Amino acid sequence: MKEGSINYEKMKWADAPGYPEGSKIKILREGGPGEGKTFLRKIKKGFKMEGHSHTTVEQHIVLKGEYESEGKVFKAGTYRLIPKHETHGPFKSSQGAVILVIWDPEEKDLSAKFEEMKKAVQNLSREDKIRFLQDVVPLVCKDLSGDEECIDMLKEAFGETFVREIMKRSEEMIII
Repeated sequence: MKEGSINYEKMKWADAPGYPEGSKIKILREGGPGEGKTFLRKIKKGFKMEGHSHTTVEQHIVLKGEYESEGKVFKAGTYRLIPKHETHGPFKSSQGAVILVIWDPEEKDLSAKFEEMKKAVQNLSREDKIRFLQDVVPLVCKDLSGDEECIDMLKEAFGETFVREIMKRSEEMIII
C-alpha cells in the first residue's frame, strides 16, 4: 500500500450500485485483495434499505445527518464498528446522511478456514447438518426457491437428495 491523499470535496458523487435509488458514493481507497476499501456514502432523505452482512469488519463515521438501524439512531459524530458476518440493518434515514465507511482488508487465503469448517461439519449428525444449513444457507442464498446458481452450488457440495430435503424443510418452516 502506498501513501496517498485526496481532496474528496473536489470529487463528484457517483451512483452507488446495489443501493437504493438516490444513494451516492465517493471512493477514496479501493485496493486489491487484502487492502480494504474506504468511501463516502451519501443517503437521501427517506432512505430505506434491508439488513445485510459483510465478510469483513465495517466501520461507519457519520459526518452529516443521521440514520437509524436496529432501533438506534446514529447521528453526526457517531463512530460505529460492525463485526464481520454480523447482520446490520434494516436502515432508514428521515433526513439523509453522509457516512465515511471503511471496510477492513479481507483475508487473502481462506483455504485453512474452509478445511477447518469442513471437518467440523463432517462430524455433525445428519440432523445437526440440516440445522446448520438452515442457519447458514439463508445468509448465502437469499431465496432457495429462486436462486438456481446457489442451489446448484449446494447440490455440488452436499448432493441433490440432501439439498432437496433442506429445501423441503425450508418450505415447511416458511409455512409455519
